[in-house]
Amino acid sequence: MMLRYAFVLGLFPAGTLLAQPCMTSFTATASPQPVNGTYGCGETVTFCFTVTNWNSTNANWFHGIEANFGPGWDMSTLVPGPPPATCGPSAGTWGWYNNVSGQGPGFFFDLNNDGNPANNYGDFCTGAVNWQFCWTISVLSGPACQDGLSLAVNIDTFSDSQTGSWGSNGCGNDPNPSVFPGPVVIAACTANAGIGAPIDLCTTAPPTVLFNSLAGTPDAGGSWTDPAGAPHSGTLDPSVDAPGAYTYTVTSVAPPCSVQSVITVSVVQQPDAGIDGAITTCASEPSFPLAGLLGGTPSPGGTWSGPAGASSGTFDPAVDVGGAYTYSFPATAPCAAASATVMVTVNPSPTAGVDGNLTLCSSSPATALFASLGGSPDPGGTWSGPGGTPTSGTYDPATDGPGVYTYTVQGVAPCPNSTATVTVVENTEPDPGLDAATSFCSSDGATPLIGLLGGSPTPGGTWTGPSGNAIGGTLTPATAGSGAYTYTIGATAPCVGGQAVATITIVPAPDAGADGAVAVCDAGAPFSLFDELGGTPDAGGTWANAIGVPSTGTFDPNGDEAGVYTYTVAGVAPCANSTATVTVTVSAQPTAGSDGVAALCESGQTLDLFTALGGSPTPGGSWSAPGGGATTALLDPGTAVSGTYTYTVPGTAPCANDVAIVTVTIATEPDPGTDASTTLCQGSAAVDLFTVLGGSPDPGGVWTGPGGTVVPSLFDPATGAPGTYTYTLQATAPCTAQSATVGVTVG
Repeated sequence: MMLRYAFVLGLFPAGTLLAQPCMTSFTATASPQPVNGTYGCGETVTFCFTVTNWNSTNANWFHGIEANFGPGWDMSTLVPGPPPATCGPSAGTWGWYNNVSGQGPGFFFDLNNDGNPANNYGDFCTGAVNWQFCWTISVLSGPACQDGLSLAVNIDTFSDSQTGSWGSNGCGNDPNPSVFPGPVVIAACTANAGIGAPIDLCTTAPPTVLFNSLAGTPDAGGSWTDPAGAPHSGTLDPSVDAPGAYTYTVTSVAPPCSVQSVITVSVVQQPDAGIDGAITTCASEPSFPLAGLLGGTPSPGGTWSGPAGASSGTFDPAVDVGGAYTYSFPATAPCAAASATVMVTVNPSPTAGVDGNLTLCSSSPATALFASLGGSPDPGGTWSGPGGTPTSGTYDPATDGPGVYTYTVQGVAPCPNSTATVTVVENTEPDPGLDAATSFCSSDGATPLIGLLGGSPTPGGTWTGPSGNAIGGTLTPATAGSGAYTYTIGATAPCVGGQAVATITIVPAPDAGADGAVAVCDAGAPFSLFDELGGTPDAGGTWANAIGVPSTGTFDPNGDEAGVYTYTVAGVAPCANSTATVTVTVSAQPTAGSDGVAALCESGQTLDLFTALGGSPTPGGSWSAPGGGATTALLDPGTAVSGTYTYTVPGTAPCANDVAIVTVTIATEPDPGTDASTTLCQGSAAVDLFTVLGGSPDPGGVWTGPGGTVVPSLFDPATGAPGTYTYTLQATAPCTAQSATVGVTVG
């Protein structure tokens, strides 16, 4: 918050302090300066007023400034310049306001920046200052600009007690200075540029002096500019100059001014209908635009008329009549009308008719081709054959070949010849072949029926079976029946068809079944080979072994040889015998030997279990341990366990596997400990020799003294003899007894 105080020092006559001015010095400029105290109509001037010293009378701060303009100024053109920067220590700003406390428009200081300068103080600066304010404004123009009107500009400054909120009055004697040292008025221009008016010219018009088109009494000697603002001679050539506003300017030296008038020129393009043309066309030609037949460079947008009246401008020889077709433009002021003519001649086109087709049989009589043309062909044309050679126009199947025959009618230029064709198709009379008879075995392969007929039958016909039903052209003896098979060959009109019959006898084929195979074990029972055949073999056939020796058909695995056995069923002609084979494979039954036993000591040698089997076991089998896990034939009693060890020899199907077992018992070897020695005094207490042994001896053994007699294990030095004492443990067969010694010394 800014605090302000007003002090009155000493005693003054009433009103003395309040009447002192606040603005004590200033500068004012005008750009441009008036000439001889005058400005011309519409002239724009910028004024700048600078307050250079402010006396803060009764604590009044500079708060506002306005310019008062004389009646010769156009107030609608007033534009304020940028406001000055704040002079004092506040954050307030200068701005342009239309009305502040009944004053304005002008520049006022808004201390609080709230948009209302009337409720606050001014810009606090005293002494030498530099507040500059500028305005740009124009002199009245047009009829309002009258000679002698005042162009005075006076400046009025305000303290914040006048337009702000300060309550101590002051600055009542501030001057209202003029920016001009003397009076300034309007000097109306005396130059006369006449009155402009619009003019219309055709592009073909001669050059026009624009000055002659000005109304009024224009001053001569002015200058012209074209629509783009470039200097112009004032003589307009409509064939090259652009339309638009052409400006005439007359300048006066005293007072210095200029006036203008504008002639708006419209240039109308003279239409060009082009140069007359002509064409001869054919009635069969496609439509074409008539404009393309005009010479020169005709303008677009014209209209066409012909012998039948209005025309679209596109000529269709097929429907439009020949004659004069006129392209025209109506007169558009200030230009004249234009027209050009195209003379069209239409020649009729020949017609050879529409393409046709003719189908004949190779036995048909000679036929005229003209009757096969479509449409309405002109008579009198010429014919040519497929090779382009001339022909009479009559087709004889006996001598002529099928193909495309062309009929040509000559045209009158520019019409081309007209052609039409007749495509001749000559169908050959079909041959069903000759009747025939044949026999088949039901096992024979499929056969084309047409090959069973005599002669040279034409393919493509249809077949019916003995019952009259339609069938395909292939005979399958396995499913077909005996009887008459009829072949019918149809004909394409105008040809006719025919029939031939194949009489067929089907003989049932013998069936020995399908080859079989069987694998048996040499220990199996005898069986019938017939049961091993596939399919549905006929009974009553004969059997032979691999070398052709007759067989009964019953196979005994324990005595008959393996191999291929052949079953034969005799056939009736034309059927051949039917044979099928049974391949017999005999596998030998394996043997694992007979069960065995083995007793071992855990410290004994490795045993080959195979040697413990009885009988004649087949080598190559596999061993399993008592727990069922796989093992080898070599058994180490030091690591193995007692139990049943199984030997399995796999059989080749259908032979079964064979097994035998070896029951193994492994005895544990006793541990007498390790040899040791001890030295005792004769007076020492008795010692248990068992405790002297090294290792971990098993208990339960027997001690013998140095003489080999059995002694207790407790040795008394007072009574016992020194020497070697032996500890012996008995073993379960096949293990042997074990012993260890203790050497005793008595001192």
